Amino acid sequence: MVVKSTNGGGTFTNPVPAAQLEDGLSDMPWSVIGRQTIWGHQIRWASAGNISVNPKDPQDITVVWSDRGTPNANAAADPDCFFNAPGDPPSYDPCNAGPSSNTNVFTSRSTDGGASWTGRTLYDADAGHQWFPWADHKSDGSLVVAWDEDVQAAGGAAPVNDRFEHVLRMNGSKQTLGLQEQIDISVTHWAGQYVPQSAWPQVCGPVPYSDPPIADARGKDCNVFHGDYTGLAVDTDDRIHVVWTGLNRFETSTQRDPYVGGLHDGYAQDAMYARR
Repeated sequence: MVVKSTNGGGTFTNPVPAAQLEDGLSDMPWSVIGRQTIWGHQIRWASAGNISVNPKDPQDITVVWSDRGTPNANAAADPDCFFNAPGDPPSYDPCNAGPSSNTNVFTSRSTDGGASWTGRTLYDADAGHQWFPWADHKSDGSLVVAWDEDVQAAGGAAPVNDRFEHVLRMNGSKQTLGLQEQIDISVTHWAGQYVPQSAWPQVCGPVPYSDPPIADARGKDCNVFHGDYTGLAVDTDDRIHVVWTGLNRFETSTQRDPYVGGLHDGYAQDAMYARR
C-alpha cells in the first residue's frame, strides 16, 4: 500500500494498493524461532523492499520487493496448516511451501504520482532464491536494485545450497558484489542455541557437515538472523553505494558450544560495503 503527502507530511492520501504480495503464513517455510524463512535456510525473512522516486520525473515511482510470486498451491489441501507453524524438524515447513517456492525480485510502477500502479512486474528471475532487495534511481531516471541471491537453484528436495551472493543490477546487467557468503555455518544466531539436537533444522544443511565429535551436524549452525535487509543509495555524482550483511570471515567466539564441548565457531556477520 502507498500513501502520499504533498505538504511535508501534514496530511496523506488514502492508501492505494501497489501490488498484492505472496508472502502469507502458508506461502513460506518457517525457522526454529518461529519466523518465515527461505527454503534451505533459517534466516528471518520478510518480503518488503522499498520505494524510490525518479529524480527526473517525481510522478514516476517504483516499489520493489521479493516474494514467491504465486500462492503455495500445496496449502489448498489444508488451509489451516499454518496454525501448526513453525512445524516439525527437520524441515519446519507445515504447509509444504518450500519445495515449490522460488523468491524473485518484483517491482510495481506508477507514472501518475502514485494514483495508479502497474501491479506485479518481474524484475529479475535467476534460478536461486532472492531476498532483501533495495532500490534507488540514478539521475538519468534508470532504476538500480541490489539484493541477496542463492548460488544454487531454488525449490525441489531439501537443498544443499549454503552460499549466497550480494548482487547489483543496473541498466539491464547484473554483477556480483564481493565474495560468496556462508549463511548456514554461523558464529552468531545459530539454530542449535534455540532447539535441542533432536530438533535441528537439517533442511538447511550444509550437506555434508560435521562438527566433531558430532558426525552429522546438519542444521546445528544455520543462521536464523541475517542482519535483516540491505541498503542502497545513489549520490549526486551517480555513484551507487550498497551495504549488506556478509558472512565470509571464519571466527571462534567466546561462547561455549555444549554440543562439542569447546568454543563455538563459524562465519561472523559483518557490515559489508561496495561502491560502483
